[in-house]
Amino acid sequence: MKKTHNRIGGNLPSTNEILRLQRANKDLMQLSNTLNSYTCEPCTQTHYEQVQSLRSRMEQLKSSNNEVLSSVKQRKKTFEDVAKVVKKQLRDFNELQKGVFDYTRMVKSYH
Repeated sequence: MKKTHNRIGGNLPSTNEILRLQRANKDLMQLSNTLNSYTCEPCTQTHYEQVQSLRSRMEQLKSSNNEVLSSVKQRKKTFEDVAKVVKKQLRDFNELQKGVFDYTRMVKSYH
């Protein structure tokens, strides 16, 4: 495995960050399934707006992830070119995951 120097954490195999982004995409599917389950149905207008916002953020993040992964796979860009974007995508995923967790915990208290 080739090691590269990148700005997001020193000498790390760039493939680790790409793999994390791929896993995040798979996890987005699971989060989507969670939001679509009957236990997460919105009970109020506020819940409905929250779930719609979470779904929208999921779609945007998945689309952005796919663009980054595609450009790296097609060698249009090197990992170093997208390192900052990958780090932001992973941070956004973690925030979204927390948002889904908070929403599901809140809405389950209504059921």
